Amino acid sequence: MKIISVYSNSTNSGKKSLAMTLGQQAAKADQHTLLIELDYYNNGIAQTYGITNSERNIEGYLKQVARNRDFNIGNFIMKKSHFEKQNKDLTKAHEGINSDLDFLIFSQEYRPSLFPHLDFESTEDVSRFSKRFIEELKQTDYDLIILVLPCDYEDMFTVPMILESDHTVNVIGFSLSRIDEMKRIARIFDNETLQKMHYVLNFTTKKIDVSDYEHLLKPLKLDQLVQYDDQRMLNEVNAEIGSPSMDQAAINLLKQCGFETPENKRSFFRR
Repeated sequence: MKIISVYSNSTNSGKKSLAMTLGQQAAKADQHTLLIELDYYNNGIAQTYGITNSERNIEGYLKQVARNRDFNIGNFIMKKSHFEKQNKDLTKAHEGINSDLDFLIFSQEYRPSLFPHLDFESTEDVSRFSKRFIEELKQTDYDLIILVLPCDYEDMFTVPMILESDHTVNVIGFSLSRIDEMKRIARIFDNETLQKMHYVLNFTTKKIDVSDYEHLLKPLKLDQLVQYDDQRMLNEVNAEIGSPSMDQAAINLLKQCGFETPENKRSFFRR
């Protein structure tokens, strides 16, 4: 089992869209996958994709941890069969979600003001929580776990989870100040952790060329571009996961993280 964290230091960077596409493409390749939303302040997967359950969600899980120090995660994982039908127009989009992709995300009813108090008094408490949480995940039968992290790198769920992950996908937004901040963040990690980081430049407009940003990104090594395509906006409006460019970027990233992809499996059966 491997853990991939998806991080961005800016909102509206495409972090959630890329995380969802990674999960969908991994599941298509028969990788039993769990996507966990830890970005409790800028949550939005339930709202964007209409995937929700009032009992199987991460706010309920964190309440259990806060009250009882019980890290058992099983009763809060949402499978495709658990989706609560909020809108009949979402049926087609939900049918397209691979059944090997499960979720532990915030419900549609969740608001940041409802986040449970975890009563951490020190960085050691945070570290212990992170390690205990990861231990629980490693006891599950998933091939891949994807963690969607908060934008604030000083948050309790960001650096500790990056350190516990096998790979980190950093989604870079189109902002000079954010790029400079990403470079500063990189300096806090040792070489071993940096080797596990994959930087992704996400094109959200046709008006920007990669050459405009290549010199600004140095010394960060750009691993993947998500090219702009017209289908991306339409798919998001329809609550559908991915698009031609997002799908290809996710497949490439999964390969870099050592996973088989739908592309690999098709070529195997052709042989």
